Amino acid sequence: MKSLFNAFVAIALLCPFLGYAQAPEMFNYQGVARNADGKVLSNQEISLRIGILSAVNMDRAVYAEEHATKTNNLGLFSIQIGNGEALEGEMIKVDWESSAHYVAIQLDADNSGNFLEMGTSQLLSVPYALYAKRSGTEQNTSADANRSDPNDWTINGNTGTDDATNFVGTTDAQDLVFKTNSREAARFDTLGNLQLNGGRA
Repeated sequence: MKSLFNAFVAIALLCPFLGYAQAPEMFNYQGVARNADGKVLSNQEISLRIGILSAVNMDRAVYAEEHATKTNNLGLFSIQIGNGEALEGEMIKVDWESSAHYVAIQLDADNSGNFLEMGTSQLLSVPYALYAKRSGTEQNTSADANRSDPNDWTINGNTGTDDATNFVGTTDAQDLVFKTNSREAARFDTLGNLQLNGGRA
């Protein structure tokens, strides 16, 4: 098999599957497989080995996995990193906050068991949302822990407020309006009168 090194074009579409609860520990990765001549490997069964590397030690993956997939007629393949056959470590235990992390790709273009290094790229912000999810539930026990600015208000309570400077309302001659489902539910007018659903309280 001809060397495919430098002939593999990979583009990472890193899109986390994150929500408020039970977020999977994975993210999308797409690439285009090409041979040494730059020809697209279309409609071909390929194997990939994915390694997540920490800048602290680039010689050993903190997590590694293998995928068997097939390219489409454009040579495009799509996988979910974190959803392959684990070879080393656990995705959930990757210490994203400790240092910069990189993804290393190896390709076996003909399923011969011969994996070639395709390159290493730094992971940028999106996978770190996996850490943000954990930090919000495991580390930040104080209601104020998520306040980047002392004037910010949190949805789960605030401490150390001063009613002279910390309040919900307006500082100009405008009504204060509360909405639900984009429809006005209540209004405090500039005279302090409260109106609920168009009727005065």
